[in-house]
Amino acid sequence: MTVTATPYGLAALALAKGEINLASDVLKLLLIDADYTPNIDTHATTADLGTNEITGEGYTAGGQAITNLALTYDTTGNTVILTGDPVEWTEATFTSVRYAVINDTAANKLLGYIDFGENKTSSGAAFKVKWSADGILNLPLLT
Repeated sequence: MTVTATPYGLAALALAKGEINLASDVLKLLLIDADYTPNIDTHATTADLGTNEITGEGYTAGGQAITNLALTYDTTGNTVILTGDPVEWTEATFTSVRYAVINDTAANKLLGYIDFGENKTSSGAAFKVKWSADGILNLPLLT
């Protein structure tokens, strides 16, 4: 599946305050069940995810790091684009994954989420999240 995340609104505030450093912080992708309801205006930290992070074989609580992060600027859309390698869980077994959430582990700030549109499962197989050509996140200029 190829995806781009929807940003949480409070992530922009945390970026503006210098609480998040996309150039050096570790970002992780967490898998979340269908009981979670994203709120882009109020959700800011992993506490807002409640108890909805999944469990299962091949999945470690707290998610998996997104590697080879890079920032670029798109002059056409006037946005900063965050890119990185796909995230994959090999031989994963879990049910009812509806969302994936990007968390800045240094600041414990939620950056964005992906809605898969339906529950996903994996039964001893690879589960891979591949970012679209538009990047992981597209962040508009702060004005």
